[in-house]
Amino acid sequence: MSIKISVIIPVFNDKDNLKKCLRSIFDSSYRDFEVIVIDDGSGDNTQSLSQEYPCKFINLTKNMGQAYARNRGVEVSNGEIILFTDADCQLPKDLVKNISLELCRLHNENNKVAALCCRLISKDRFIEKVHAYAGYAYIQNGQKREMGYLNTACTAIYKDAFI
Repeated sequence: MSIKISVIIPVFNDKDNLKKCLRSIFDSSYRDFEVIVIDDGSGDNTQSLSQEYPCKFINLTKNMGQAYARNRGVEVSNGEIILFTDADCQLPKDLVKNISLELCRLHNENNKVAALCCRLISKDRFIEKVHAYAGYAYIQNGQKREMGYLNTACTAIYKDAFI
């Protein structure tokens, strides 16, 4: 695969979960991607993880919110495909590679396909499980539908389409 991928992760005071997230991303033999962590004004020394993982860290001086942080990450990204995830998500092995390959395949079949969202699985909280399965049930019936939203916890999208 020759398409460069930028993984963008906003984080606010969630260093411990971010470490698990980064570990899951880098648990792969595939390396043609960059990871951009946007520290959204945290006070928990999130940037110290930059010494453990080969990431680009962007520090915002004050908390601006996830949408602002994601947009800032896109501005500094080099990838043709953007993979958004959240600091409290742990990605399955090789998801960066696999979701990008699938998005490319779908886009080649129909150039109107610009994004691909993943299903969320929560291990703990009832409300999160309901939310995750509600989104899954929406698309599980086999009918292709346009989505009016992006699940930014795990979505791959062509950078040009996002912009």
